[in-house]
Order: sequence, then C-alpha cells, then structure tokens
Amino acid sequence: MEVFGKAKKEWLKTFLRLPGGLPSHDTFNRVFSALEPEEPEKSFIARTQENHIALGEIKVDEKSNEITAIPRLPDLLVLKGCIVTIDAMGCQRDIAAKIVDKEA
Repeated sequence: MEVFGKAKKEWLKTFLRLPGGLPSHDTFNRVFSALEPEEPEKSFIARTQENHIALGEIKVDEKSNEITAIPRLPDLLVLKGCIVTIDAMGCQRDIAAKIVDKEA
C-alpha cells in the first residue's frame, strides 16, 4: 500500500487531502490489524456485485492444487450471461461443459 501510494501520490492528491503526507507501512499495518477480517470481505463482495464481477474461491487440501476445486466453482456461482476466464489448467471438457450448462 505504501509503495502504491508513493507511486500514485500526485493522482491521490487530486481527491485526497494528505496534510501529514502519505501513510507509512506501519500506519497501514495498524489500520489493517484493527479491522475485523469479515468487514473488508463484505466490502469487497459488495463492490464486485455492484460492478457485475463474480469471483469464486475454494480452499484446497494442502497436498492438492486448483484442479480439484475448479470443477466445483460453477456450482457455487450464478454464471448466466457471464464471461468466464480461467487459466490453462482449467481448460478441460467437463469444466467447460459445466460453464456452458450455466449459460455463461
């Protein structure tokens, strides 16, 4: 966050007052540490719905990879009318069929 702030300082100043300068790494750390973990998640979900973005995430077992989770994701998401992007590992016939069946 601090690096981003430094890189975009002039742009940020077009809509933020920064009388004390940009917040430091330590300041960002204190703020994020004080947040309840669910709150940023709720905000993120609200923003993705407002912008018509659907994201899915499934935790995989420690000695596994995303190929075990990808086939389950279409079942969890409303995909009708959506564009679905996926990396090469997910480009398999059964996964594509599920996406098509969901009218994406």
